[in-house]
Amino acid sequence: QNQYEEPCDNYCEQKAYKKVREKLEGKDICRCVFPIIAGKKLYGEVHIWELNKNITAVDIRAIQYACAVVALELMKEITIFEVENRHKNEFLEDLLSPDAKIRSSCMEKAEIFGLGSCYKYEVFLLYIDELEKKFSDNPGENGSKSKTRLMKIIENAVNLKGTKILTGSKGNNITILMAFSKNGQDECHKSSGLNIAKRIADAITDAYDIVPKIGIGRCCMAMDDLWQSMEEAKKALSFARIFNNKIIHYDDLGIFRLLCVEHQEEEIRKFYTENIEPLRRYDEQKDGELIKTLTVYFECGGNLKKVAEKMYIHYNTILYRINKIQQITKMDLSNSNDRLNLEVSLKIMNMIDDPAFLQGKTI
Repeated sequence: QNQYEEPCDNYCEQKAYKKVREKLEGKDICRCVFPIIAGKKLYGEVHIWELNKNITAVDIRAIQYACAVVALELMKEITIFEVENRHKNEFLEDLLSPDAKIRSSCMEKAEIFGLGSCYKYEVFLLYIDELEKKFSDNPGENGSKSKTRLMKIIENAVNLKGTKILTGSKGNNITILMAFSKNGQDECHKSSGLNIAKRIADAITDAYDIVPKIGIGRCCMAMDDLWQSMEEAKKALSFARIFNNKIIHYDDLGIFRLLCVEHQEEEIRKFYTENIEPLRRYDEQKDGELIKTLTVYFECGGNLKKVAEKMYIHYNTILYRINKIQQITKMDLSNSNDRLNLEVSLKIMNMIDDPAFLQGKTI
């Protein structure tokens, strides 16, 4: 494929070929370019260099016929792949559903996709901004790239012995189901999951100069438990987007697991508003740095001398700010419960204005 990735009506309608003059080993050579076209979309080209003699009318007809045959075979493959993809998408959506009835209805289809009780499983959820706009099953429309090729790049990046991979897309997300043989050497744990995610992210970045976000759920031994790994991957992806991390595993969320609870957004916002919003208003009105000071305070384990050194300001200034924080919040930083409330509130602050805030707004 080359620059003719997008449709070019005249080029396609006329089934034309074109000649390009170029230098090859110091000689002027003519290169003939023949399009491989199906349904007014360009899928590739045949390039022929006139090294020893000029191309003839008979040559042209033979090459154009060959291009037509290749285009027909490509269309067949694409049609088969699209049908398989549609079935894979439907199967994955049912298999990863929280609804037990929906999950049980698709279990008999698992064998069709080569899955079964001999595998342990892990779910990866990949996000690409405006995926539906940037990638399409009909490449070339509105400058879009091939979603089929994107899926292939993902699958090739995880070409591991003893594993199976199923991919499906919905909206801006791609679901990746990894199956590891229970009898094989492949370990289904956090470090291997992070390694696989890195390989996928690097492959996509190399191919498209796009940095995806990936959330990883924990390993499960039974297919009926896969929905839990999916829910974990959703939460991990939420925070990968919020904190602009490329990859996050659910096990690394820590206290954020408790903060990302469905239907609790209002309560979380209220908790933040009561504890941290007054400090934010003060900083905006007085051009202060109370929130930054409080953040560094927790980073330094409450050691005021270290806070002063890290912020390059006088110890007395830090002491003043800490007293001001306690006065505004009506909390005592020597009290363990008050410290916990303020530290958790700071973590919530990073999520509160993000469009990916909470699981219900991520997918």
